[in-house]
Amino acid sequence: MSKHESWKHADDKAFRGSLDLPDEIITTLRSFACGEMPAASWTHMLATQPKLASVRDGEGHTFLSEFVGDPRARGTARRISEAHRRVCDFLLAHDVVVTPSPRYEKEAAADERAVAEVPKLAPALLDTLHAFVAGNLSSNEWMSWLREHRDCFAGVLTRRELAEFGASRRKEVAPKADEVALAHVRVCQLLLAHDPSLTPSERYDQEATAAENARLEQEEREEADRERRVRQRRDEHATRIDRLGAAFPKFARALKRKAHAIEYFHADVSEADVDATERGLGVCLTTEYRSFLSCCRCLDLGGTIRFDEPFEPGQWTGIKRLPAPHMVIIAEFWKDADGDQLVLALPGKPCAEAPVYYYAHAWPKLVKFAPSFTHLLEKKLSRTELFREL
Repeated sequence: MSKHESWKHADDKAFRGSLDLPDEIITTLRSFACGEMPAASWTHMLATQPKLASVRDGEGHTFLSEFVGDPRARGTARRISEAHRRVCDFLLAHDVVVTPSPRYEKEAAADERAVAEVPKLAPALLDTLHAFVAGNLSSNEWMSWLREHRDCFAGVLTRRELAEFGASRRKEVAPKADEVALAHVRVCQLLLAHDPSLTPSERYDQEATAAENARLEQEEREEADRERRVRQRRDEHATRIDRLGAAFPKFARALKRKAHAIEYFHADVSEADVDATERGLGVCLTTEYRSFLSCCRCLDLGGTIRFDEPFEPGQWTGIKRLPAPHMVIIAEFWKDADGDQLVLALPGKPCAEAPVYYYAHAWPKLVKFAPSFTHLLEKKLSRTELFREL
């Protein structure tokens, strides 16, 4: 066994010990044992993931199933602390390397202190809390009231809880349904400890579920719209890319795969247009670059690289010696920084190809990037991170 394999084996043994469970279950149990998971998240996962609740201990008992219950019930924090202790014992018994966290025991003790403070609240505050438990307040009414009276809950609700409930936001920010539902769970826990006869409303859970479903539906619509635009762009650019593929086949194939990233593609160029460009620059463009211009005058790939009308700069700031008589900028290329460019080094006479340089304006410096324009498209750009990032 190699050194790398032995390390990997040791890491795997520390992760799972002697457990024969899916990695996601072990990860969840380890996260809970180490105190990395909010108590509300643990309660939700235990209630919604049957595989987690059905984990069996050494005696074959589903030791976590007894902790599945209504998160609004009395003593939830203490039950979570007990579940944490059982999970730690279970993992350590199976040689899983974990460091048990005191987080949930501290939260349980804080919860018991908070419950003891509830009767000390002013009657008007208690009346509003009871109305909230019963579902008689709208989300806006609850949030407005909580923001106005947040300073009245010292010893009952922590700063962290108030922040999680959205009480720290500006008044003009609309309440979030999941924050209201979380606040409702916590208030129910506090009041049910003193009056078990209360019947908590399902209103805020239902509103949170509806909001989440609406969010997912919106994401699905946006994804469908994005896919529609991708198909539309692919269809629009297919003919243009095929023309480009005659001279640059690998680059054209890469473009087809990433057609959705093409922001702009201007390909209506004639040979006369290319001749006019050459006369305007007063240089002889290479054969390979003329082939590109005859198929593509402008190509913008999602703000990563933009091929545009070639031009000669007025001066090269910080560059003392140029590698060729004529340096023509052919593209904006954000490889290292915004404003960097690709430059074609022309010898001043007709030729088939010429090297391409990368101009890093922040240094400033010119670095040879590719031996030819064809090499730039076919090997440099088609195989680098450019198309993987788009």
